[in-house]
Amino acid sequence: MHRDHAAAIRAGLQRWLARPDVKSAKASVVGYSPGGWLAISFANRMPEQVSAVVAFYPSTFRIADVGAWLATPPASVPTLLLAGVRDT
Repeated sequence: MHRDHAAAIRAGLQRWLARPDVKSAKASVVGYSPGGWLAISFANRMPEQVSAVVAFYPSTFRIADVGAWLATPPASVPTLLLAGVRDT
């Protein structure tokens, strides 16, 4: 994740969570394809703001071992990864 994008996402999430009508200190993040990749990356870098991740078919074609990728850095929040084993 690019540093500027991470800062923008962090700032936006902080503004959202600071609203008086929001009753949680953390957000759940959902993403599809590149958004799934971004959701997992964001949660691993900012676990203090994310309670859980659901990633639908994240762009994992870039990596050889998805399990190792999720463990490095460790998935620091509960993560549900939905992807087909034989999908390219």
